Amino acid sequence: MRGHLAAAPPIVAGTRLRWTGANAPKVVLPLLAALIAAGAVVAFPELSAVACVVVWGIAAAWALPVRASICVPLSLILLLPADHIVGLNGPMLGLFVFGAAMILFLSTLLRRPFLTQLRSDWDFLLLAGVLVSTTVLQSGRGEVRGVLFWVAACMMVYWFRSEERAAASPGRQIAFAFIIAGSISSVVAIVDYIGLIASRDLLPRYAPVQLDFVQFMGLRAVGMSGHPLRLGTLAMIASLIALAWLFDGRPTGRTRSALLISLGLSLSGLILSGARGSWLGFVLGYGVLGGLHWSRAALRRIGQMVLAIAALGVLLVATGLWPIIYERLFGSAFHPGSINQRLAALESVSIIWKEVPAFGVGFGGADELTQKAGLRLPNLENEYLRLFLTAGVAGPLALLTLGARRIRTSLRSDPGPRRTAALAVIVSLFVNITTYNLFAWSCAPTLLVAAALLSQPSTPREGGKSSGKHEGRLADA
Repeated sequence: MRGHLAAAPPIVAGTRLRWTGANAPKVVLPLLAALIAAGAVVAFPELSAVACVVVWGIAAAWALPVRASICVPLSLILLLPADHIVGLNGPMLGLFVFGAAMILFLSTLLRRPFLTQLRSDWDFLLLAGVLVSTTVLQSGRGEVRGVLFWVAACMMVYWFRSEERAAASPGRQIAFAFIIAGSISSVVAIVDYIGLIASRDLLPRYAPVQLDFVQFMGLRAVGMSGHPLRLGTLAMIASLIALAWLFDGRPTGRTRSALLISLGLSLSGLILSGARGSWLGFVLGYGVLGGLHWSRAALRRIGQMVLAIAALGVLLVATGLWPIIYERLFGSAFHPGSINQRLAALESVSIIWKEVPAFGVGFGGADELTQKAGLRLPNLENEYLRLFLTAGVAGPLALLTLGARRIRTSLRSDPGPRRTAALAVIVSLFVNITTYNLFAWSCAPTLLVAAALLSQPSTPREGGKSSGKHEGRLADA
């Protein structure tokens, strides 16, 4: 007993030494960090909430599998109507997309820093730089928040290019992100049009812009995009990409069925949106699809297109959607005022173009200049005119340089679904923006980035023959 009691103090003493020595930081430092974090939450609740979102967002980005590391984040950004949710619009407009882009940027910067392959995207960086710099120079005229849209898109360029290194088939993921976002938004549009549920009831505080077809035909669909023209743009792109993968991807089985379903949904959303600019863009994009296949199987492809158009016409008549198209193109819903507004915008710019400085007047100064010409418009309904007033001649030139370079790059690549989709999307998008101010949408610059990267992979091999076949096989899987 005495020996046992005598041996006890050294054990206790040894334990005390280990606690105050090497093991102490393992317990004390986490407790200290927890106390500091708890104090920060109490003292700065909003800042702490933002930090929590950023940390969990980065963790979620890291947890995504390589087959979905691009598709899932891009789909969510394109799908969620942040610009039309009360609390995220108004003074907070653009912060959602900026925050999402920052999280993705940080997630890839922490894993793969010092990316140097952005030289291939100099055309987009030039466009963003021109618009951001001119807007900052004219910050006194207002609407500086547009800078957030383009800075977010630049961060998305970095994220895209970095993720391309590790992601499985990045081009296919970008394409399918458009298809997913367009299809889901079109489903909501169809359900809303049928009257099963109102789209504004699907999300808390969702307040979409609702426009009439005509009084006896009800409202134009908005889906999850918040505005009929934005739904039309997204559905147009999704439809063309689905067609491109059906033409060149050689899908079979469930993949082919999924693409056909997506095509039907996106076309329905496109029609219900009543977006005539998107209709025109789709027609020209479809023409691009036919032109790419002219030299290989001209007669067969022409026959397929004729049959597809005939089947679409029969479907429109059978489903009762044809009156919508007729009203928007030729009927009472064809408002002469809409065309007059666009003609008035052109006329006003032709009057005041000499007064536009070399570097523009910024987004906030465009309205002031048009008022000088005796015209007051809610927007110019033409992105080329808008960029001209914003950044001078450099604005539309930078935009056209981007489009011409991406089309040229796609034409020089080997045939494949990615090439077909890229050409159709770029052509349709650059036609569509002549009809409304797309870049007032906070995620529109990011949408442009995705379309541009679809047309130009980071490495030559990814845009070549081997990549096209590889992506075709993945589409079959």
